[in-house]
Amino acid sequence: MGVSGLAAGTAVVQFAVPAIARRNPYCSKHIHHSIRASAANQARCWQRSPLRHSDAAPRGRPFHQVRIGLMSGAGAVPQTVPCSRGHATQSAEDTLVQYVVLRRDLWRDQGWPLGSIIAQGCHASTAALWESRDSPHTLEYCSPGKLGSMTKVVLEVKGEPQLRTLAGKLQEAGVHHHLWIEQPEGYATCLATHPHPRSEIVQYFKKLNLCKGTP
Repeated sequence: MGVSGLAAGTAVVQFAVPAIARRNPYCSKHIHHSIRASAANQARCWQRSPLRHSDAAPRGRPFHQVRIGLMSGAGAVPQTVPCSRGHATQSAEDTLVQYVVLRRDLWRDQGWPLGSIIAQGCHASTAALWESRDSPHTLEYCSPGKLGSMTKVVLEVKGEPQLRTLAGKLQEAGVHHHLWIEQPEGYATCLATHPHPRSEIVQYFKKLNLCKGTP
């Protein structure tokens, strides 16, 4: 249903339901509905929605998403809310993430113990966070409300040449990171980025494999 002609201050709640829900007789009559409510009542409308809880969704996945837009003269400002929790969420592409890249040859060819490998990742990650401690992204990433939900992606490359090549590409692209140089040996063992929105830097890591730590 269109939003033209709605008064300012009217909240429009639109349901976008996946195909699995459209096949459910209980849910089908609720699809393509728009619920009008005052701004003060939009939260209660969400809580009472018959689509908020359903057995039609696969286990572990949100059943549907609700886009809530508060209409004003400038138009709607939508937010995405998963039905399973009822809280506004950050999209996966905008999640703040720190990439950590380790050398596979350290444990496969040189026989480094697991503890030493983990230490290299910790060194690089900590150094990257400290270097970017005044960055808005890092301040949000390390904020008290986010400490229990940090997102890190740990990847691996074949060896030091590949790690340094990656560091060079990131530097050319302006992606801030820390290349950890182990002392006194003086060779690179790990790389960690400063926290960034995933969408801004994922392209540089798509070809890398997740770190498995297997021989």
